Amino acid sequence: MKPVEKSESSSNWFPDSSLSQLKNKSKSFSMGSMKNTNFKKIAISNNLTDLREEKVKIVNITQRPSKFPYSKAKMVISKQNIMTKLFYNAMQDIGNMNLQIRNSLHEILEEIRKLKTPKKIQAIFMRTDYLLEKTTGEMKQVETNVIACCFIFLGPLLNKTHSLFYEKVLISDSNKKFINFVVTIFEAQDKNYLKNKNIGLMIDNETSIHCANFHDKIEFIKGIKEKRIDVFHVKVSDLQQNIKIKLKNGETKNILNFIENKSNWREWNDCEIFFMDRKVSFVYYRWFYNAEHFDNESIIYRTLFEISDCVNLPSVELQIIGMKYFQILFKDKNILKKYLNIDEIEAIYSNFGDFKKLENFNFDDQFDYILKSDLEGGGHNIYGEDMLEIVKRKDEKYFLMKNILSPSFNNKFIDDKEERQVVCEIGIMGCLISSNGEIIDQQDCGYICRSKDVCSKECGVSCGYGALDSIYEFDE
Repeated sequence: MKPVEKSESSSNWFPDSSLSQLKNKSKSFSMGSMKNTNFKKIAISNNLTDLREEKVKIVNITQRPSKFPYSKAKMVISKQNIMTKLFYNAMQDIGNMNLQIRNSLHEILEEIRKLKTPKKIQAIFMRTDYLLEKTTGEMKQVETNVIACCFIFLGPLLNKTHSLFYEKVLISDSNKKFINFVVTIFEAQDKNYLKNKNIGLMIDNETSIHCANFHDKIEFIKGIKEKRIDVFHVKVSDLQQNIKIKLKNGETKNILNFIENKSNWREWNDCEIFFMDRKVSFVYYRWFYNAEHFDNESIIYRTLFEISDCVNLPSVELQIIGMKYFQILFKDKNILKKYLNIDEIEAIYSNFGDFKKLENFNFDDQFDYILKSDLEGGGHNIYGEDMLEIVKRKDEKYFLMKNILSPSFNNKFIDDKEERQVVCEIGIMGCLISSNGEIIDQQDCGYICRSKDVCSKECGVSCGYGALDSIYEFDE
């Protein structure tokens, strides 16, 4: 395998000339059968497009903001720092937990975690998703997401597009805050990061313009470049000939040396990683959120990055804490007391969902609960009588979560001609960075709104279940 080369068309790195592909595709784009509306034109010009297929199409977005009650969103935004504190403190305690997680992903992550020594810099960027419960008026947590959070950049672009046509749209600042979050990581990792030309890697399963959420990723690369930081979008297969490793004793090694010394991997802790002769400060995973994403080569590189002095987002500790298993664990106030004070627990506890273990399933639960799995990526929930087969075979990767009955709002998806009723799922983002155990940055980081048809069971936009949306900055 030859070393990959940097594209001359960009200061960032695209192994298969993604930018030239994008230019050619843009030239051939036709409005086709879509109505030639100003809104659609502006959505396209703002890169709210899906390039996974040959025919470019607009990401499924709503034609206007939904009238979701702003006061409810504002309330959970104010609580996001408690959620990041909970996850951070739980990460520090993970070695003492007797976790009863039985899945392949946890096994992979736990084996890597056991090889690590404590790291100087720890970072969290997470999203907490909520539905509004109709009868109680409470915002109820659906789940948390700590890896490959989508629409950090496209969400604000849609908010701004909506704001051209509607007043008082709540515009998320998740894009700006994520950029500042990454800059703070670089500063904490190496004060001379600009002089030393340190870089970041965004590791993905696909790096062409046809990858999922391409524009969300490219907006990050462009935004961080404005801060004079290069982030290279790479696949695992791009790494071998371009990685060098510098041990703490000054010796320089390559990946083959690392593989050959598997029995001594703990001794490689805090090594420095160089990609194309530039030091890597930050590794951002847009893949590896399910066990099937890992092969032997991926596990080797994930291990190397985790034991190095690079800041990993997420780290294996954070990814473990982000598993759905912890939704049940954190429902126990005695466990929460280890990580939060009483006031903090009371502030967030009513927002937690209601759960049951599979072994406690009753026949009538098929009407009031859904079966959630520990898999990520959407489309894995089981409903109604389909639950009975899973319960019968006692599949331990599932647990029961009580249905959250939410109010619906009038809206239209991008290609709709008629009004439909939609349910809004609000995702609140937040970050935390610590250096030598001291928190140096912690804040909420904006929101995204994803809306699904009232008859739909799932809400994922990338999976085709829902639409990206905005909300207003006022209550009617």
